[in-house]
Amino acid sequence: MSPRSSEALLGEADLARWRHVCGIFEGVDDTARAVEPFVTQAIERGERVVHLVADRDAYLRRMPDRAVVAAAARSGQLEVRTWGTTYLAGGRFGAIKMRSTVRRALREGRALGFPAVRLIGDMGWISDDVPGAEELLEYEESIDALVARPDVSILCTYDVHRHSARRISQALGAHRAAVIGGKLKVLEMAGEAPSARERILAAA
Repeated sequence: MSPRSSEALLGEADLARWRHVCGIFEGVDDTARAVEPFVTQAIERGERVVHLVADRDAYLRRMPDRAVVAAAARSGQLEVRTWGTTYLAGGRFGAIKMRSTVRRALREGRALGFPAVRLIGDMGWISDDVPGAEELLEYEESIDALVARPDVSILCTYDVHRHSARRISQALGAHRAAVIGGKLKVLEMAGEAPSARERILAAA
């Protein structure tokens, strides 16, 4: 997937409409090609970005336009939080706890005066042996309630090299739109809200 197509897929129009999008990527480089322009675009627009990653220092070193990104991190426009302080705070995952973390992050951005907030969650932390992993689907399905406002959006990124087909299917079932194979796919049906199973089948 080229940087140009990534920017189009994760651009303003798509997330402004869906707000909670699942990104399915093939490896670290594929993820970076999509997510990095999305982050720098938000910074250039004066929006706030909260990115949940494995390693903060490694993330900042890898990002293009390091000076711009570093300045945004110092000012608080870009907040990079690690899995250990968010998804896995306290040594386990909890749907209610993490939903509260996301809610606070979105409110903080608005309180600080940013016109919009983009939150990106790298989901590489999840595995069957993580305490509380069984609450992931509950968490993902509850996020739509937090993005009712047009000035917030959430992108959850999954790497097919790290997750089973079952996990990817569950993730798709909890979102109404997803980036799959370089294309934005709408997973919700016309009319009434679809069930998780219906969204999985639509993606397939």
